[in-house]
Amino acid sequence: ANPTPNWRLSLNASQTVAVRTNVGGSVLDSLVAYMDQQIAGVAGDMRQFNGNYVPSNEVRQNWVNWRGQYTLLKLQQGTAASELRKWRYNFVSNYSFRDGVLKGFGVGGAYRWQDKVIIGYPVQAGVGGVASFDLSKPYYGPAEDGLDLWTNYERKISKKLGWKIQLNVRNAFAKDKLIPISV
Repeated sequence: ANPTPNWRLSLNASQTVAVRTNVGGSVLDSLVAYMDQQIAGVAGDMRQFNGNYVPSNEVRQNWVNWRGQYTLLKLQQGTAASELRKWRYNFVSNYSFRDGVLKGFGVGGAYRWQDKVIIGYPVQAGVGGVASFDLSKPYYGPAEDGLDLWTNYERKISKKLGWKIQLNVRNAFAKDKLIPISV
């Protein structure tokens, strides 16, 4: 929108939807089932000698760690991807001075907002020592917002050539805090 010739406003919103499908596929599922059988037996007791040997450095432990993450992905099949924020909104305002002492200068600002995001799920007991997850009780990271400010100066150098310089301040007045991304 242009309320005046010098003032421009913009508002947008977006919704993002992404669904996990065919996680791993049938060939990987077969391999995982085979490895589960092998790791449950003697193969799981093998030690890994990789330069930082410790007595508990077993193939089984590494498999259980990987298998837990694979189980989570399989459980999430058919659900919305958790890393995405469903909604985003942006509002932008720009004002350009075209006359007087401030001719050529401009100021602007933007407000950005992002929805909360799923960052993990509670672990629950699984089958055969492999963890499972409760997808009905997700852990959420906070919604986020930010304020951006800028000022600029522009002028014509010739009939066909223009010049513009701009100073941007992203996340003005933001507090210094940690943002959780994973649980």
